[in-house]
Amino acid sequence: MNDPQQCTPNLIDSWIELAETVEHLFGPMPDLKTHIQRGTERGTALVVVKDRSVTGAMLLSGPNKPQYIRWLAVHPDYRGQGVGSALVKSAMAHWPDGDIAVVTFPESCREGQAARRLYQQNGFTWQGPTEPAPDGSPRELFVLSR
Repeated sequence: MNDPQQCTPNLIDSWIELAETVEHLFGPMPDLKTHIQRGTERGTALVVVKDRSVTGAMLLSGPNKPQYIRWLAVHPDYRGQGVGSALVKSAMAHWPDGDIAVVTFPESCREGQAARRLYQQNGFTWQGPTEPAPDGSPRELFVLSR
């Protein structure tokens, strides 16, 4: 049910719909569709689909780049059902060795607590504040050290 798969072009519009549900947290994402298309072409865009709708999605950094989860979101209706963990475990399988980093919300962001728990439950540890989001909101770095 929560098996991540490679994104295909026919799922990009559904992914954009998911992104619209979390935009209030992430801030404006004007180039997201371009990044999804690029990730789809190179195999670094993963989705969880239920009833032909994207319920969770993740963008990974490209080949020959530091290992980063660049974007991960789960539709609010599907949180707490293992979708996020399935995506994170896919990132771990994609990169079986080396550290994996992700930038997420600070502890002060109430709506970002689920994301922090997701990473912590999967072995990521807090590394401190990092560059703010494009809209200026604070962000923090978590790393899975392997």
